[in-house]
Amino acid sequence: MLELGTLIENGAKPVFAAHLNGEPLTVELDSSAVLKLHDGASGVALYTLLDSRRAQIRTVAQRLFNQRFISRSEDGTRKIIVSAIDLI
Repeated sequence: MLELGTLIENGAKPVFAAHLNGEPLTVELDSSAVLKLHDGASGVALYTLLDSRRAQIRTVAQRLFNQRFISRSEDGTRKIIVSAIDLI
């Protein structure tokens, strides 16, 4: 089961640190997902709002993993990218 960790505030794309079966990965929200979830929030309020949607994001990321929609970042870390269409 996928476990979401800390929401990393690293700039343009919100990213959750995560673990699946003991292996690290990241769950990245693309700009369409952020727009769908943002409710008019920005800055720190946006990250607070995204953190409050953690259960929804985890469920979607788990589904994407199960359907094998997973890639690797440049450093080799596995990542799942969530878009607005995934949140429907």
